[in-house]
Amino acid sequence: MKPPSFGILFVTVFYTNNVLAYNSDYSEEIQEDENPIAQFAYEVANIAQSRIDQMDEMFISESSTTFIPQLLIAESQGVSRLNLTSSIRWMIERSENIGGLDYHFVRDQMYWSDLSTGSIYFRPLNNKSLKSFKKRTFVERSPLIWKPRSIAVDYITDQLYVTDTIGNTVHVFDLNDSRNSVTFKPFLHNPLNIELDPNQGYMFIADDTRLMRASMDGTSSKAIVEQSVYFISAVTLDLDMQRVYWSDQSFNQIKSANYDGTQRRVVLKNELGKVYNLLGMTSITFYDSQLFIYDETWHTIVSINVSGPEQIANDSTYVVIYDWLIVKAIRLVHPSKQKHFVNPCANEQCSARQMCFISAKEGASHFLGFTCAYPDEDVSASSSTHQS
Repeated sequence: MKPPSFGILFVTVFYTNNVLAYNSDYSEEIQEDENPIAQFAYEVANIAQSRIDQMDEMFISESSTTFIPQLLIAESQGVSRLNLTSSIRWMIERSENIGGLDYHFVRDQMYWSDLSTGSIYFRPLNNKSLKSFKKRTFVERSPLIWKPRSIAVDYITDQLYVTDTIGNTVHVFDLNDSRNSVTFKPFLHNPLNIELDPNQGYMFIADDTRLMRASMDGTSSKAIVEQSVYFISAVTLDLDMQRVYWSDQSFNQIKSANYDGTQRRVVLKNELGKVYNLLGMTSITFYDSQLFIYDETWHTIVSINVSGPEQIANDSTYVVIYDWLIVKAIRLVHPSKQKHFVNPCANEQCSARQMCFISAKEGASHFLGFTCAYPDEDVSASSSTHQS
């Protein structure tokens, strides 16, 4: 008799929250195996898959009005999804030493970088079957030549922006063919985190002592916040209000400003008598007037509402969402986070061999244009820019 195949179903219950972590590695032979242990493993696989499908139905909907917001979390051992209404969390991909994480909702893909291998991987965002669990390599490069610390998806032109903390550059890859890529060199010091607003044509980069803003074609780079005593490690955007939020770990504060750096204010800070004491805010994300924050000192994910005319944190809304986690990055998943109104690169604006990038144009008023560039080209030096 051939040895039985085994599947494993992990269900771990913590005192604070529930965790469902599922891993399956069943062979096709289990179903035909008469061994009772193998048959039991097969039944467990079916039960586990049924549970996964039920959870998918809870989370996934084409309608933004019925979609339940969730956090996509890059942990020390992989990527998990967290239901914000029930605090149900489960592991959907095993991967170590993750750098950055993002998703493309319409394409139903999530992407993450691995700092150990130097590769960027992708897989379906929404689990529908066991076959969809297998990850695929999107970019494969040596970790000796680059360090893909953070990533962000341009969901309008279908491109992936990656910050490299070895070359201190931004690489952009075509999601349809990763062999097509360009490199921007916006004079960065230590690009730890990147966020995009494709509808406005801007990218924002947490660059150690500075918060940088540049057009998404790599031009017009400038520091909208800069102090030698700052340590800016994370950035997120309120797309509706067009405000940028950043974490300053030197002062254990979260601050915000308009996209041009004006109307700057302290949103959250530690003070005597506060209900929170956040000492290491390394990852943040924003959704529907809520800030979601990971604190590496307490290994905790928390949320707090930002409200009022000054758009500062409302202490009474502070909630611990999940604790006892080691997190590298968090993303809020919801279709409203990736709305797009116009695509300047539509209608084949560039030649077949060129890549097209959204560009933000400043004049009497802000407007969008596009920039055409050949792969491996220095965009700022030799590309052509157009008004949309």
